[in-house]
Amino acid sequence: MDALEQLILGLPAGTFFAEGTGQVSEAFDTKSESFAVFAQVDFHISDQTTLTGGLRYTKENKDATGTFDVQDTLAALDLNTLFGGAFIGFSGLQIFSPLRDFDRSRSEDKLTGNAIVSHSWSDQFNTYASFSVGYKAGGFNVSRGASNNVASDDNQFEFFPENVTAFEVGAKVRFWEGRGQMNAALYHQKVKDFQASVFNGIGFELSNAGSITVKGFELDSSFALTENLSASLAFSYNDAAYEVFVNAPCPSGVAPPCDLSGETLPDAPKWTVSASSDYVRPLTDSLNGFIRGEIYYMGERNVGDALSDLTVQEATTMVNASLGIRSVEATG
Repeated sequence: MDALEQLILGLPAGTFFAEGTGQVSEAFDTKSESFAVFAQVDFHISDQTTLTGGLRYTKENKDATGTFDVQDTLAALDLNTLFGGAFIGFSGLQIFSPLRDFDRSRSEDKLTGNAIVSHSWSDQFNTYASFSVGYKAGGFNVSRGASNNVASDDNQFEFFPENVTAFEVGAKVRFWEGRGQMNAALYHQKVKDFQASVFNGIGFELSNAGSITVKGFELDSSFALTENLSASLAFSYNDAAYEVFVNAPCPSGVAPPCDLSGETLPDAPKWTVSASSDYVRPLTDSLNGFIRGEIYYMGERNVGDALSDLTVQEATTMVNASLGIRSVEATG
């Protein structure tokens, strides 16, 4: 490939990948300032009903510079545009893509908050509903590998803030004379400009993935079966998917761009289940012996950022057991 390019460009043999050439240095300098004020207030509408409201104002200032010293003729060529894109297919083989120094600043502010209403139907039964908006600041990737390989793009190394809107309803109940407790929740979240950590072939970088939705339900419970024996059970269903991700990472061998819109997020199994049991028995006035068993199930998921068929992880089940001695204070 390098010999062909040298011939077409009329350059002498050995111009590309010559001894003593390549990347000499790269240096980044960053500065970040964050300021926030927040407040939360509870309004007791009645003896059973409470309304909670909160607000937060966040101000973020970030500066970043990057300097690069690359002494390599091939690195000066933008293969994406050379001869009308005739060499774009070889851009992945270019060790040092064209890149210029940068000096950037970004300043942003955001007002976020939440509202929660809860009602105690009895000493044993409580329900709640909540609405909240959240925010995560944008910033800069400080690695040459985060370059998107387009020398004219002013957004190299930069990622933008994400914004979250979340709804949740749930219930908490005690039963069996207080020996049992169960918590349940339904939730729905939408994230705009989701900051996805993706592998670009060189390293990991943060980039914005359009929008995602996360929805599902979860339940956890605990039981004091006897004075010495306790157990817990929890499970959740989680549906997390990209709504829009049109410039997504591609599986090996697939030319970009790739579109993962509608696909499930990486490492996001639909189902998880866990259960545990503890048996504690006094040995002395100050020591307890215990036996504990745990089981954890995680459904099938894809652990690769590009969601390749090669990175599908089958459902897994882990079982743990332990036997030991601890102080009465540690047992609680």
